[in-house]
Amino acid sequence: MLNRSKIFWESFYFKAIISKKLPILIRALLNIPLFSSDYDACLIKELKVFIDYFAFLYMKEITYNEAQEKESLRQDYLNQFFKKYPEKSVLRIVYNKNEGNFKKHLNALKIKGKITEKDYNKLIKSFKKHEGTDMNLFAFCPRGEVGKGISPKIFVNPVCFKLDFMDFVSILVDHEYIHAKHVKEGIKLKEGLEISYLNQNFFTPEVLLLLDESVAYINTIEKAIERDNLSPQIKELIKAFRKIQEELQSINKFNSVIEEASVKFQIKNNLRALQKYSEAEKR
Repeated sequence: MLNRSKIFWESFYFKAIISKKLPILIRALLNIPLFSSDYDACLIKELKVFIDYFAFLYMKEITYNEAQEKESLRQDYLNQFFKKYPEKSVLRIVYNKNEGNFKKHLNALKIKGKITEKDYNKLIKSFKKHEGTDMNLFAFCPRGEVGKGISPKIFVNPVCFKLDFMDFVSILVDHEYIHAKHVKEGIKLKEGLEISYLNQNFFTPEVLLLLDESVAYINTIEKAIERDNLSPQIKELIKAFRKIQEELQSINKFNSVIEEASVKFQIKNNLRALQKYSEAEKR
């Protein structure tokens, strides 16, 4: 009697060497003539189920609608999405099921001494405050590492999958990718001003956040106009952007000359972006 395992694995490795690529390999596996007459029928059935599962994972493109409907597909979908919309400033896009992955990330930073216990609790509190909002995504790194070339992870919460696809692309690619670029390269304002770990102590954390968000919102608005996607979700973003503008305009005490100059420049840039949006909305 022939050695069944030897026949199978020799065939497996032979076809693996020839195919080189996993999808081709899986197709080859599905066509292996397994099988001598004494091969166990139950083993064949189980093997085919196993192969079908991997064929589904590696050969089938998951649609956004499928990821919306089935939570177990969302991380695979985000991996696929990242290949389609790559960004060198992003390390990985992570599905943040039940808040767990983001908390693990923060806890790891706390253990390494990158953030304090106070910062950790503040971030968790902030997370809870914004829970359930459509903009519940995070591209986070410790304050002292902004602009040091470290690519952050982006955490995507379940509520984001309630969005229409174009809005999902908008908040992830047009908005959150900008935050990731700021983390890696520093915040680059149009006037040539750059904010990073080298000069960020001249800025209060509140002003730094407003400037960071302003640049991301401007990019989101401009891309939405280009795509002709002035959806209800984008209109909600505009409301949030106007609040940021109001906060910038209300600042009357500054931490430094460079902070004052940056805020005044950004107020003008924000006004121009809001004007573009108003004109596009009328068309």
